[in-house]
Amino acid sequence: MVRLSHARTIIYFIILTATVVLFVISFSFTYRRSKDKYYISNDGDIPSRYSINFRWLPERSFKQHEIIKILNSTSSKYRLKSKHIHHHDSDLQNITHKEESSILDTESRLQYVAPLNLTHFILNDTVNPVYRSGRCLIRILMYMKRKMMNRIGKHEGTYHCPELNCDYEISYSTTYESLANKHIVILFLRTKWEWADLHAARPPNQIWVMYARESPSYDHCIVPEDQWYNTSYNWTMTYHEDAHFPVPYGRYIPGVPTVPTTGNRNWAEGKDRFAAWMASNCKIATYHRQQLIQKLANRFQIDTYGHCGTQSCPKEDFETCNRILSRHKFYFSLENAECNQYITEKLWRNAYMNDIVPIVYGAPKRDYERFAPPNSFIYLGDFSSCRTLTNYLNEINSNDSLYNSFFEWKKKGSIELINFQTIFSDPSVCKLVAKYLKVRQKDPSDVPDTMPDLNKWWTETCQFNKNIRSLIRN
Repeated sequence: MVRLSHARTIIYFIILTATVVLFVISFSFTYRRSKDKYYISNDGDIPSRYSINFRWLPERSFKQHEIIKILNSTSSKYRLKSKHIHHHDSDLQNITHKEESSILDTESRLQYVAPLNLTHFILNDTVNPVYRSGRCLIRILMYMKRKMMNRIGKHEGTYHCPELNCDYEISYSTTYESLANKHIVILFLRTKWEWADLHAARPPNQIWVMYARESPSYDHCIVPEDQWYNTSYNWTMTYHEDAHFPVPYGRYIPGVPTVPTTGNRNWAEGKDRFAAWMASNCKIATYHRQQLIQKLANRFQIDTYGHCGTQSCPKEDFETCNRILSRHKFYFSLENAECNQYITEKLWRNAYMNDIVPIVYGAPKRDYERFAPPNSFIYLGDFSSCRTLTNYLNEINSNDSLYNSFFEWKKKGSIELINFQTIFSDPSVCKLVAKYLKVRQKDPSDVPDTMPDLNKWWTETCQFNKNIRSLIRN
């Protein structure tokens, strides 16, 4: 009887504890929804039916007027009945006008906002540019810290596009208030923001441009969260050749020879060093880049420069650094990520501009074959052992004719470097302005520019080469 009495006491205690806990949870939930607020929790029950890899909404309390502003802004930008928008769920086709205008049905609104922009949203509502002194003025916000202004090479101020009879105004800021009167906002990778706050501050029909020249491996949330995935960017500005505004690090221009076609220069002459590698990022890479260099240095001479090296090559003094690098026959142009079309200044400036044969790795070989000068590089991913690579480099080093064959492209084409100053020069920015004006003059029924699926087009474009792992391991 005593044991039975103890058991009943324990059961009563458990029931009482559970009741108290449920009461506290219920009270907390009710309190959060009070005072004119709607609460969206990390562990809430609002999954996206249209995303395979759903990321929970960030924990945050939204006031009612914030939700009204976000949802009204969304409905003004996206037309559910547009023939250009493809629905993946038949339920969306049955959404009534009453349901569309409701602001209280937060859960259903958040669920169908994401898939609307499977092509891209249509700018139906015309927003006229500001006019001043008889010509238009387009305001462009560089959403990044002002201290980056000198690096970008474009100072705050007003500039002119003669062919458009239009001015454009450049400003820098990372405040949400700065979006208020801007026509175009360029969102820079590595700049931090909250997507919900950014959208809440976005005026109707403002153009957002995704700017990224780093690889997707370190994109720092440049791709929107699920609830904003298809309703954020209008245009892309990346190193991808099919971006709305392609901004690679360099390009090969065929038909514009660098040297006379009849010349017979010996490109090996005056080069008394074997190979060089320069890097400032010693840790972040999708493969053990520094370990690979250290292993290869046991087989042949590699001079290492930068923060990751043992020798000095002043980055701020290009002439001196270029003079140092140009003494080498080979240069390791190793990117810190293995992503499609990701070919940086390591190839274009450090190798080609210094007349060195580049040993490349980062993008797939097919991308180097498409974008680099023909027969101008050695692809590191072709070699599965240090011995075969060493033998091949020694063969080239001992044969000037073979070495010179890597420079035949100079008789047929030339190299153009593309840096910040080029990207944001007046002619380049005026192309952005011209595209904006063209969009504003379009008939609302015209098909707008399409945005790619950022997961497939951007996030999922990185891979690895088995031979590189073998080189490091063996």
